[in-house]
Amino acid sequence: MSDTRIRPTPTARAGPGPATALAFLLVPVVTAVVAAVVVGGPAWGAAGLGALGWLASMWLRIPVVLVARKLTGDKGRVATAVSLASGPAEEIVRVVGVTLLVAALPRAVWFGLGWAAVEVVFAAANAVVVPILLRRGDEKSREIKEILESQGVLGAAPAYGVLERVSATALHLGFTLLVFANPWYAVATAVVHSAANLAITVLVRRSVPRGELVFAGIAVIVLALAVQAAA
Repeated sequence: MSDTRIRPTPTARAGPGPATALAFLLVPVVTAVVAAVVVGGPAWGAAGLGALGWLASMWLRIPVVLVARKLTGDKGRVATAVSLASGPAEEIVRVVGVTLLVAALPRAVWFGLGWAAVEVVFAAANAVVVPILLRRGDEKSREIKEILESQGVLGAAPAYGVLERVSATALHLGFTLLVFANPWYAVATAVVHSAANLAITVLVRRSVPRGELVFAGIAVIVLALAVQAAA
C-alpha cells in the first residue's frame, strides 16, 4: 500500500529488529492455538479469505492517501486522513466478506484471525526493514526518521508494539464477530475502528504507554461485546 506512514495500518508499529518481528509473529500463532482449542479448526480457507479481505481494504485507502497528499503536504494531516478512512475501508470489505462467505461462527473466528494475521506479517516485515533503512544515513532514511519521530514511536520499547498487535488482533476478531452477528453492526464498527486508530495515532505522540493502554482497553470492550453478540 502507498502510505506516508512506516506501517501498513495505524495499528502496526515498526520495531527495532528481527527479535521484535519474531515476537509480533508469535501473536497470531498463539491466538490460532487458542482458537483451535475453543472453536475447533484451524479453518485455513476462512483465514485465507480474511487475509485477502485485509489486503483488499488496503487498496481502498489508496485514493484517500493520494488526495490527502495533494491537498496537504503535512504528514500529520495525511496520517489523520488515513486513520479516519481506515474504518469505512476495512469494515465495508469485512461485512461483505463475512455476509457472503462465512456461514458459521467458527469460520467467522478464523476469518477475523486471518484478517489480523496478515497485518501482523506486514508489521513484522517493517520491524526488520525499517532499522536497516535508518542506518543508511541517506535522504530516505532521514525522511523515515522524521515520520517515526512525528508518530512518537522512535525509541519506544518493543513490548508496546507487541501489545498493539495483541490489541489489534482482538479488535479485528471483535469486529468480525459483530458483523457476523448482525451485518448492520458494520456501521458501528466502522466508526469505532476509525476512532480507535485516530485515538492511538494522536495519543502515542504524547505518550506511547498511555496510547497503547487506551487502545488495549478499547479492544477488550469491543471483543467482550462481540462475544456476547455472537453467542
